[in-house]
Amino acid sequence: MIDLLGNPEQKLILDIGTGTGRIARHLLKSKNNVVGIDICSNRLKLALKKANADLGLEADNYHLVVADGHFLPFKTEAFDQIVSIRTLKYFKNPSLGFLEIARVLKKDGVCLVELSNCFGYESFWLFLLRLFRKKKYYARNMGFNYQLFNVFKVERSLMNLNLIIVSKKAWHKIPTLLFIGCSHITLLKILLYAESLLQRILPSYLFSRGILIKFIRKQ
Repeated sequence: MIDLLGNPEQKLILDIGTGTGRIARHLLKSKNNVVGIDICSNRLKLALKKANADLGLEADNYHLVVADGHFLPFKTEAFDQIVSIRTLKYFKNPSLGFLEIARVLKKDGVCLVELSNCFGYESFWLFLLRLFRKKKYYARNMGFNYQLFNVFKVERSLMNLNLIIVSKKAWHKIPTLLFIGCSHITLLKILLYAESLLQRILPSYLFSRGILIKFIRKQ
């Protein structure tokens, strides 16, 4: 993700859905100022604690705000860059989220978002949960408002907001549970090789759990 953002330095970056600050901490190491928002104050407290423990004085550049991504409490064209990883899928109205991103992103500013893919294996899993009426399990793991995105429709919507996609990258064609549950180094290497092979031979949208989209804002 840092590479896709162009290895930013001394930028003002908005992290939408910062959670416990995993991405923000990497950005802070390059002397960026990071504003992290989340609707959960407890997660923000943990994010600040982790930043102070890992980064020391660099954590002073981490500014945390309890806020809803549908209504960003910032001025127009405030940020050089924006990141939103595994967050927009929980928005009740993702279109409003994109509208707000377009508003607060500077001209020629860069944004990187990750979208859950309607053509991926996760989509099939959600379909099975609904089919067998596993509502409690579905809500506990995904939430009732869990969104899946058609990257082609998203691209057209972004163009209407003067947001131009410059790259798309597949994320996890092999289910992540297989990696998490793998404790044997040889099997892990096989999984990694299979993942890289699928990334090369299949279109980015096919079977991927998510799609990383990088776009810029034009006038």
